Amino acid sequence: MAQATTILDANDTPVFTIFKEQRIEVPLKDVSPNLIKAVVSVEDQRFYEHSGVDFIRVGAAVLRNVHEWRRAEGGSTITQQLARQSFLTRNKTIRRKLQEIVLAAHIEHEYSKDEILELYLNKVYFGDGLYGVEAASRGYFGTSAKDLTIDEAALLAGLIQSPSSYAPSGNLDRAIARRNVVLQAMLASGAINQAQHNRAKVARVELKNALEIRETFGLYYKEQVRKELVERFGWTRVAQGGLKVYTTLDTDLQQAAEKMLEDGLEKIESRRGYAHPKRSDTRDDKSSDYLQGALVAVEPGSGAVRVLVGGRDFEVSRFNRAIQAKRQAGSAFKPFVYAAALEAGYSPASVISRLNDPILTEQGDWMPEDEHSDASSMTLRSALRMSSNRAAVQLLNQVGISKAVSYAQKLNVGTPPSVPSLALGAGDVTLLSLTAAYGAF
Repeated sequence: MAQATTILDANDTPVFTIFKEQRIEVPLKDVSPNLIKAVVSVEDQRFYEHSGVDFIRVGAAVLRNVHEWRRAEGGSTITQQLARQSFLTRNKTIRRKLQEIVLAAHIEHEYSKDEILELYLNKVYFGDGLYGVEAASRGYFGTSAKDLTIDEAALLAGLIQSPSSYAPSGNLDRAIARRNVVLQAMLASGAINQAQHNRAKVARVELKNALEIRETFGLYYKEQVRKELVERFGWTRVAQGGLKVYTTLDTDLQQAAEKMLEDGLEKIESRRGYAHPKRSDTRDDKSSDYLQGALVAVEPGSGAVRVLVGGRDFEVSRFNRAIQAKRQAGSAFKPFVYAAALEAGYSPASVISRLNDPILTEQGDWMPEDEHSDASSMTLRSALRMSSNRAAVQLLNQVGISKAVSYAQKLNVGTPPSVPSLALGAGDVTLLSLTAAYGAF
């Protein structure tokens, strides 16, 4: 049966979920006897007596339906419901009903009553995306299925007939009325006594969702994790396999980074004379045509991605600018040229000379602009410190473009163009690849 995948942060705290069905399987011994009695009382009072089909109940249902000239009551047992939910459609046809009866008989032959009840309680739908008694208990009452009180158990049992109609999150009064019907059935079947019935009937319903993880941050991070999981395991296993995924996300840093990015972009938008669309002006039409940004934090020693912000609002724009957008690296590429030189035998004190000599290219002589210094020579240390364009291009010319390209490839920055302007970051890179590569320094 389908179970949600949970994504945990660096402290092993659940932060995200991926699911088709919100379900947590539990053995029958971990289900409160109160819930078992409630479900059996309202759904199938002769569950422990019949062999899959309760012909007495079927006959009573037929008589009532004929009397009221409509389908007022169903006669399906818990075993029949399990057969339908597991193998059949919900189409109300005679053929499906016959298949249901045959499958129910087969299930009763293969499994014990407790095994059937355990399968049923873990599979049945309780509304609000909650499947199975454990998910329903946590989702509605913030407690485990083994700790349910009589009134809580009766309310959950009452949801099975029509989860969308009786879900307490949407219609509490209707849920309470249905709960009281279940309590009456429990009293009539001897599952509870009069005193227990009276106390449970006036019990106050306190809803508490202990399953909900409010995903208000890190959605670009979550989406990237989801994509990588699907690539490795496939969507079915990710959405239904109940995986536990341990990540390197630092939730505090992630939230601080998102705020920092938003604050910085808002300052730019508030500058006098800013002539482009602002986020504050486009909130109503859900447009993403405004200033965007991205931020990544990688731990150098381990390569752990602690922060990943791919934009200002994931719900408006799911394009991840930290991973999908490619931009020219500019001067951020210069350290790769200097690193290639150091590996080639240069030292920080090595002198780069002839800085005023133009570089020969296919288009003719080329001299990069350099506002930092007009010196004709300088050491590697000085050139890198002041980010000299002329020094970077001359050093690349001396070391060899192929060595710089090879060094960039080793650090997974990609394959930059083999041209002299490579030293000034002419190649396109992603923010994540560039940030991760800097961890080598």
